Amino acid sequence: MSSLQISPPRDCHLWLEVLTKDSLLAAFEAVKDYKSDQQLLRAVKKCKTCGKLYFTEMYKDLNPWTWDEDKYYVFIPVDDIDTADVVSQLPREQVAKFLAIHLALKPDDGDPYWNNKEQASPKKTHESLMDFVNGLDEEHQYALALALVEKALPLWEDYSSKNSMEYFDSVVGMHHVINKDMVPRTLELVKKELANRNSQLNDLRLLKKEFVEPLVALQDSDWELPNAVQRTFYAASNLVEKVLGESTTPFDEPLIYVVINQAFDALISANVFTVDQANGFLRDFSRVGIERKIIVNPRETDPGKWV
Repeated sequence: MSSLQISPPRDCHLWLEVLTKDSLLAAFEAVKDYKSDQQLLRAVKKCKTCGKLYFTEMYKDLNPWTWDEDKYYVFIPVDDIDTADVVSQLPREQVAKFLAIHLALKPDDGDPYWNNKEQASPKKTHESLMDFVNGLDEEHQYALALALVEKALPLWEDYSSKNSMEYFDSVVGMHHVINKDMVPRTLELVKKELANRNSQLNDLRLLKKEFVEPLVALQDSDWELPNAVQRTFYAASNLVEKVLGESTTPFDEPLIYVVINQAFDALISANVFTVDQANGFLRDFSRVGIERKIIVNPRETDPGKWV
């Protein structure tokens, strides 16, 4: 493995942008398939945008707790087919160590991410969304999160006013009705709590419980929403979690960043923002007086509240 040189795909949008599950899986077209079995699939694909080649691996495992198939993806940038052919002969343990995009679909439904990206990156000329959020103090982080969720609120209100917000769960067949005021109520309670700490904790805890069953329904596909509406709902839920003391997701991502990312995802997918407009919106929240270019293209990792 040491003789293989995996170079960062610096001109590929998958390297530059914040990754989403759906955009990642839709980014490729097939080039070559390797001999596979029912558990391990390997192939060469190329980016539809720039033509960059990626060795791809998808490993399927049966989850003993749910009897669902857990899927784990790896996308390794390669310079040519010959390099991909060499990688295709390696065991999974070695393949996992290369510079690559990783994605897990069930049990945790994590976000796509580059492993070993920091080691492969030179001095930054762009700033990631997470870097930007981490560079803000807590007051500005909340201000940005609230502004974005509030900007996405009409997406929720428009949809909920025109559609029945209800579902039947697939486990026991019970009928559930979603309170249409959950997202605006989140904004109201969070603003009050930030203005006067510990004043809204009881109501926020009740609201957190109210989110639980709809979130499970989304994960189980018992309740389906358009992407922008779903991302707005996730952002509101995670904002409640953040204010109640959660700081990171199970994937060690800052929860306030996740809220901001989900809200951006909602706004961009609904064409409220272009990517350039999103970057401009972020620059307004920069606490330093210089203009910084932030690469924004929010992620979409469904299902799951931690997106």
